[in-house]
Amino acid sequence: MPSGDMSVRRRSVSTSRRWGLAPLTLLLLGVGTDLWAQDLIGPRLLLPGDEYTRDEIPAAAAGRWLALIDTDGSSRLADVIVRVVAVHDACIDSTPDERSGRIVTVPGTTGVLFLVRGVPGLTVGPVPTATLSQTVGQLTDTVGINWTGGRSRVLGESVGDGFRVLLTTGAKAEELYRTEWTDDGSWALRWAGDVNGDGRLDLLLDATHKYSVATQRLFLSSAAGLTEVASFTQTSC
Repeated sequence: MPSGDMSVRRRSVSTSRRWGLAPLTLLLLGVGTDLWAQDLIGPRLLLPGDEYTRDEIPAAAAGRWLALIDTDGSSRLADVIVRVVAVHDACIDSTPDERSGRIVTVPGTTGVLFLVRGVPGLTVGPVPTATLSQTVGQLTDTVGINWTGGRSRVLGESVGDGFRVLLTTGAKAEELYRTEWTDDGSWALRWAGDVNGDGRLDLLLDATHKYSVATQRLFLSSAAGLTEVASFTQTSC
């Protein structure tokens, strides 16, 4: 079974590597949609630093977001300003002057794990974070989660021609993701903790049916269980 490590499959290239290819003129896109706007344009979940296309990241994605920031093992939610920079995309652009690529930055802030907006129930402040036994592995691997609320596991299971991903806590099991078929798909648990402050476990899961697609999924807890409240999909060229 193929590895679930998306790092070798995704089109994302670090800013320093891409900028090192050739001198580029960067276009800084203006600040756009407010964090709490009801009619958001663009995604509600982002990972900074990766390179995206202009279709994946519209200019309106710039502006106010909540950032989950990890500093020396201590996590917090903070209100930040996100900027979107247009760069040359070697996969799409046919001339050196074209700038179809987009890089998401949070000026003056380091340690950002993910960005979220338009999701009720999230406020700035400290965030309890779990310890993970691993993040990526085979489709049928298990990730142990140890945190103040107890111990849980996220595990993958083969289902026919596809697979599913479950969260188990004691005898309770919740299905987080299922696909009936897979073309070298994968999953990875990127983060776990209590981001909405209700004392229950929240997760950031990367799960996809296809090798050329990466979909980040934010699950928030409630008394009824976990719910996927935001997602963001990135495709490779």
